[in-house]
Amino acid sequence: KEISFVTYAHSLLNDDYYMMTVLMTKIPQEAFPVIGQIEPLTMKYYPIALLVLILGAVGNVVRTRYFGRVKISYPNGESVVVGRGATILEASRIGNIPHQSVCGGKGRCTTCRVRILDDGGKLPPPNAHETKAIERLGLDSDIRLACQIRPKTNISVSPMLNPDNNLQGATSARALTGKEQETVILFVDLRQFTKLAESKLPYDVVYILNKYYAVCGEVIESNGGRLDKFIGDGIMAIFDSKADASDNCRNVLNAASGISRGMKTLNEQMKLDFSEEMRFGMGIHAGDTIVGMMGYGKTVTETAVGDNVNVASRLEGLTKDFNCELVVSRYVAERASVQTDQFDKQQVDIRGRKEKLDVLLMSDASVMVV
Repeated sequence: KEISFVTYAHSLLNDDYYMMTVLMTKIPQEAFPVIGQIEPLTMKYYPIALLVLILGAVGNVVRTRYFGRVKISYPNGESVVVGRGATILEASRIGNIPHQSVCGGKGRCTTCRVRILDDGGKLPPPNAHETKAIERLGLDSDIRLACQIRPKTNISVSPMLNPDNNLQGATSARALTGKEQETVILFVDLRQFTKLAESKLPYDVVYILNKYYAVCGEVIESNGGRLDKFIGDGIMAIFDSKADASDNCRNVLNAASGISRGMKTLNEQMKLDFSEEMRFGMGIHAGDTIVGMMGYGKTVTETAVGDNVNVASRLEGLTKDFNCELVVSRYVAERASVQTDQFDKQQVDIRGRKEKLDVLLMSDASVMVV
């Protein structure tokens, strides 16, 4: 392509020997037959192609400026004029008008929603994303998602969520925009720790907790997980380091088995030092979650939220009811390709879900074969 452009330019200067005198030392001899075929085509069609591109660009500018512009008006008197086909959220960004959009304009949240003040009765009907959001939240018919509306005529809107709240100042807009991805969640929690803490001095409790945190943390990180948060005597960990969710599922089960072995070793020390033994439970589930930066000020951290996180927490709680160390969803075990015969099987009710969930139980996770 470069050779053809150079050839065409020099042909306009009547420099017929340019290719021979300038590029001779840079072009292999076997390339000349190809150049001989390209040069006539370039000479013939390049001016036409260039003219078509120029005319197309000019036509697009004229169409956009004079025949395809819409005006988006906001309550504070500001307005933005954009090309037809742009969304209201895109218009807000073009006009530097603050507008919430936690999911980044993908129709996966409702934080960009606006109330339609005046649309001339010509607003397109809601698409599938909008319809799902409207039905789920029971929104009024005059409330729409700014990231999904592409007005064809002038329109007046009022953003529903305050863009100047404290969350907006917590971190950058890019960091606050979460992403939806499949993650594997592990919850670990000590049993009857309140009773244990009441019988020990405060600094002894700190010592015991830090030993427990160290056992779990080292095992989790060595198996590709990351510690998300410590909640009193509870731990939440996320396994999403691998592109293949099956690998993450295997990693979390290896971590659960390792935690069980580590806690057995720790308990031997605890019995000698404090005449106490720590009991614990673990819950594991996987599924789509929203992963993003959440919090305020210096407390902003990356975490995962969503229904599947709640399910993992519920499964950890069920270890008390079943008197076992581990409750894992069948989905995780099957993705990890482990033998399910080594588990006890149950169907459980999960608060907030209509259908029962198939789960696998293990009283001693240290003997689990992954």
